[in-house]
Amino acid sequence: MNNKNLLFFLVVSFLTVSCAGKSRVLIVKSEPADAEVCIKGKAKSEYFSNQKTCVGTTPFEAEKVTVTNPDGDKQNIKFSDVEGNKEKFYVVVSHPGYLSQAVEVPKWEHNIVLKQEGVAVSTPPATTSVQTTGASSDNPATSSVVKVTSDPAGASVSINDVVKGNTPLEIVTKPGSYRIKLEAAGYQSTERTVNLDTGQTINLNLSLNKK
Repeated sequence: MNNKNLLFFLVVSFLTVSCAGKSRVLIVKSEPADAEVCIKGKAKSEYFSNQKTCVGTTPFEAEKVTVTNPDGDKQNIKFSDVEGNKEKFYVVVSHPGYLSQAVEVPKWEHNIVLKQEGVAVSTPPATTSVQTTGASSDNPATSSVVKVTSDPAGASVSINDVVKGNTPLEIVTKPGSYRIKLEAAGYQSTERTVNLDTGQTINLNLSLNKK
């Protein structure tokens, strides 16, 4: 083997070994620490269902997780096998006394600062009409309910600029006027304002347009 062929062989061998040993690691850190880390699939995800599966606490670092797949079965997922359009899931971080926060993959390293509950909110703007239903019998007569769904599912839901979670989401709150905002990566955000009467339930289904 001459020097040129030997050099070519060494380069190919190095690249082969490097690629074979490549791994993909999900890293999640938070403030405060010991926050719960869960995974929730986006619409049309190949590996991950819309059912949230909790996989550990922060600081979290893993090459694979056991989650509920779209068929409802438990499945071991190795992140190095998840590529392209299959990377359709959110990482949801939550801690008692703090607002949950959802971040989107394919970014694989996250440093989350959670906001404490009870943050002051601004006055909502004029009302946009929505479809309403009767009062929910499952809640006290003094409460009202907003059930929020979206297309695509898994959109982040904020009420008066405070993040509450991801769709589908049911919110029990006091009667009043609330501005509801939905956001999802790759889509234009959308807002609606609802007026809730005592004992009323509102079903809000919003579609987000791609950017």
